[in-house]
Amino acid sequence: MRLTGALSNPQANLRLDAAARALMRATHRKASKLPVRSLLRMPMGAIQDAVGVVLEQAKQPMRTPDVHAAVERLLGRRVSQDTVGSFLSVASRRPSMPIERVGPGLYSATAD
Repeated sequence: MRLTGALSNPQANLRLDAAARALMRATHRKASKLPVRSLLRMPMGAIQDAVGVVLEQAKQPMRTPDVHAAVERLLGRRVSQDTVGSFLSVASRRPSMPIERVGPGLYSATAD
């Protein structure tokens, strides 16, 4: 009987088995060192809701960077300043939104 393929070279099988075991050990080691990640994306509307809460709690109108910083503190994570600024700009132009622009870069919650 004549052996062909992988059966004709048993040393190659041993090397492949060793490589597979090493790969499994390395993969397991890397997986155990990975930090546990929180939810990467926030639910839709989370930043907008946070902006509303911040402006409602403010005693006076706030500038965009101050709103941004307060939103980050409220949510406990970094948030794009562009997202906050864009929402303030768009929301202040819509009568249905409870945000008004009271000056250049200055926003407050509308009185109900």
